Amino acid sequence: MSHEGRIERLNGITNLTHWRRFADRFFAVRPRPPRQLTAYLVERGFYPDKLDLYGLPNALADDYLSDLQVELLPYVNGRNRLVLENRNLFWQVFSGVLPLARPIALVTRRQVRVVDRLWEKVVEGGQENTRFILVALPLDDCQAQRSFQLEVKGGRVIAGGGEEAASDLRGFLAAQPVDLLLCLRAWSAPGYAKLAMGVDSRLKLLFLLNPKDNLPYLISAIYLLDGIGTTPAGGDGNEYVSARIDNDTGCIASIVRVEQVSRRQEVAAAFGDKGVLAVGDAIPGWLELVMQLQAGLRRLPLFGVIQLDVALAESGPMVVDAGARVSAAAFQVHGPIMGGDVQRRFLKEFGV
Repeated sequence: MSHEGRIERLNGITNLTHWRRFADRFFAVRPRPPRQLTAYLVERGFYPDKLDLYGLPNALADDYLSDLQVELLPYVNGRNRLVLENRNLFWQVFSGVLPLARPIALVTRRQVRVVDRLWEKVVEGGQENTRFILVALPLDDCQAQRSFQLEVKGGRVIAGGGEEAASDLRGFLAAQPVDLLLCLRAWSAPGYAKLAMGVDSRLKLLFLLNPKDNLPYLISAIYLLDGIGTTPAGGDGNEYVSARIDNDTGCIASIVRVEQVSRRQEVAAAFGDKGVLAVGDAIPGWLELVMQLQAGLRRLPLFGVIQLDVALAESGPMVVDAGARVSAAAFQVHGPIMGGDVQRRFLKEFGV
């Protein structure tokens, strides 16, 4: 399908502007290897660093999501994409439907003093030496977020990194509007040492609508390890570790370390500052989690595509973020994710 055909399916001047913005960025970094090998992939919309990262061209090239397709996917959701782009609205709509982390503060203006009230709420819910993870979700940038470690000591909350980290948190909240603050109690049971929830560790599950039955279908799931690189949560930074989860068993099937954007190395185990993750390790409560998420998405069938970020908190897995902009690189370092029948029907139905 041509780019022109894709844009016609988007049906809107706003979406057309979005495409033109992407096209300007794409052609600014257009690859220049031998034309015979890359012309088709360039036409499909791959950035040059992804050609190296995925080992393209190869026999499975058609089954990879290109950078262009990643840009277009949010528009599959039509006007409902606004629910994903406004985290406050998403939390209101899906409260009681999905296992959401309960927000402890909503901030829509630059209010540093909210931190003092925040400490009080955290102390109320934790005993001495209890560890928490605070996730701050900015209002203006749906892709940006920051996480902070907190701990209850001496009847008060301190930042995991000491006074410097506490100052960093205050500065972050003062610098930009934040529409949602989530606080999770970290895992402490020894049995979950390998999968302890860290600052930026989380599961990422990608669901697509199956056009055949209009039900959400889990096409891929990964576990992003913390303590490895600059932006492990997004999976598109300079260094991160991605562990692919077998959809049926919930066990780690493969682990890939990515360095300098386009260099990848498959490893048997990965070490972060919260423990070790190895091939064969099982995600606790995996099948129950997938069934719960699918049931929630069926109750409110608003999206054709949605990526859910899930934290392994002490009270159980909880959704800490949602969106339609897919962390494609983190998923596809293990191989293509669009080669199944459901994925092909989806691409054909929505013209992506």
